[in-house]
Amino acid sequence: MDKKQELRKKITELRRNINSVERSDKSFKINENLSLYLKKNNVPSESIHVFLPIQNEPDLTKLYQDWLNDGLRLYAPSVAGERDLQHYQLTSLDSVRRGPLHTMEPVPNGEAVSPQFDIILVPGIAFDRDGNRMGFGKGFYDRFLMEGSGIKIGICYEFQLMNQIPISENDVPVDIVITEESAINIKKRG
Repeated sequence: MDKKQELRKKITELRRNINSVERSDKSFKINENLSLYLKKNNVPSESIHVFLPIQNEPDLTKLYQDWLNDGLRLYAPSVAGERDLQHYQLTSLDSVRRGPLHTMEPVPNGEAVSPQFDIILVPGIAFDRDGNRMGFGKGFYDRFLMEGSGIKIGICYEFQLMNQIPISENDVPVDIVITEESAINIKKRG
């Protein structure tokens, strides 16, 4: 097993072992940190691409509901075939269904939209302090992030944030990483 697979397995196991109270507490703090970061930095946020949590990922649905109540446009991914994501408006947190890879996705309500958003919230197994991201290994988000536009914000628990993770040439970094303890602006390379 290579280093990337070992790290993916280790972090997935740590995340799986979070109990519901700890997950709720950490998610609440991530919600607060994200909201504060967006407000403090005047980040445009009329169209926001969100993820629906699976496998004990941070749960931001309270914040999503607040955004929906404020009239912001939210979009979420839906698995399309074996390699890609399509993006649909999320008009209600009740309008979701189980997707083909055990993901939660919006019930399609019209045409899929192009991946151009003000903000893209990005889940992951691990992130590092350079903005690199490790996902489940299928490349869905990397392909989406290559073609999409918007400020890419990695969302994770503090234990998922590493000093450095192994990366591949197709991995797409994020601009910001938000955890329950911090908000890290990534310095641009080059």
